[in-house]
Amino acid sequence: MKPLTTTSSYRHRMTIAPICLFITLILFPFTTYSQDRVTPPDTAHIQSLIRHYSTIHSAGIGLCVGGALFTAGGAFIILPTLGDNGTHSVSNQTLGLSLVVGGLAVMMSGLIVIGQSGAKIRSYKQQLEGLSVGINPDPQYPGLIFTYRFR
Repeated sequence: MKPLTTTSSYRHRMTIAPICLFITLILFPFTTYSQDRVTPPDTAHIQSLIRHYSTIHSAGIGLCVGGALFTAGGAFIILPTLGDNGTHSVSNQTLGLSLVVGGLAVMMSGLIVIGQSGAKIRSYKQQLEGLSVGINPDPQYPGLIFTYRFR
């Protein structure tokens, strides 16, 4: 066997370098899209879902406030008719009771909508935080990185 000299080591590196470059160029697209489920358009879709559920959340707040106002209005109509000196008729009591029952129903549906939309917003915000795009700084594995962290 021949001992290695500087020139033979240099030739050896020169034959391996094109092979490594060729393998890197072939594998680069696969490292770029190694996790094909997570792409930048997903962030736009998740952000649109967050906006959608935020609108629904605001509508739930409106239902809750409106239901509370109807309930309070119905209670103010009913209260004067309960005493001995009540001057309101039975139709006013019926109207007040209808406003209270309807207001409570609307307020409860608003609370349900607030709870459901709030949970969806939190869920999508966590997904958005778990989604990241970056460049791999490791020189052995160059490329773009798309990651999705499950919680």
